[in-house]
Amino acid sequence: MSEAAPLSEDEQRRIDAFLRLTRLERGLRDFIESELTRADGVDWKKFLPPDVMEKVDPAGLEFADFPDLKKIISRAWSKFDLPSGQVEKRRVLVHLEGLEPVRNDIAHSRDVSDDELALIRAAYHTCRALIAPTDPPDTLPPTTYPLVALERIGAAIDHCSAIDEDDLETVQTDQRCRAAYDSACAYTRVRERPGRSPDLMKQVQESAISSIAAARASLEVD
Repeated sequence: MSEAAPLSEDEQRRIDAFLRLTRLERGLRDFIESELTRADGVDWKKFLPPDVMEKVDPAGLEFADFPDLKKIISRAWSKFDLPSGQVEKRRVLVHLEGLEPVRNDIAHSRDVSDDELALIRAAYHTCRALIAPTDPPDTLPPTTYPLVALERIGAAIDHCSAIDEDDLETVQTDQRCRAAYDSACAYTRVRERPGRSPDLMKQVQESAISSIAAARASLEVD
């Protein structure tokens, strides 16, 4: 059997987007069903909008469409047991609404733009308190493309999350990414420092994001 052809850069980006969207959608389904069951036991489906109930009864939320999740969250938000101030209903709904056309693009194998990737990452970050409050940092399959790795590193820094070591190794191999790599490492050191000051954290974030933007511009020109 011949080996599969290596992924192109665009394919890698689509995989990143698809994986995050899948984790988000499945995570929200599990969260909603778990929280409504906790709130009202076997009668949890009474909290669903009538048009959604027709799809999921007698099945579970596996048969609910992506837009249905936004409807359910809007209707049943008061039933969710969430730490005060950790996540806002309005922000969750806005992000989910913005993802609907992006999800359709990915389903039809269209290329994923920078703006669409940013929307997916922001939505995943916003909804993380719902879908995976205690999980380790989000991980994706290793990539050999410096541009893709820079995108991932930039998203992690923007959300003050941990940077994947594989992504750091990928950008380290390209001399054009040297300043971005050094800035990302500086961000990691400060992020992991006990008692770090918010001002210092903001400073290293801004410096790293600026270096990453410059490196991406250099790679895109070439």
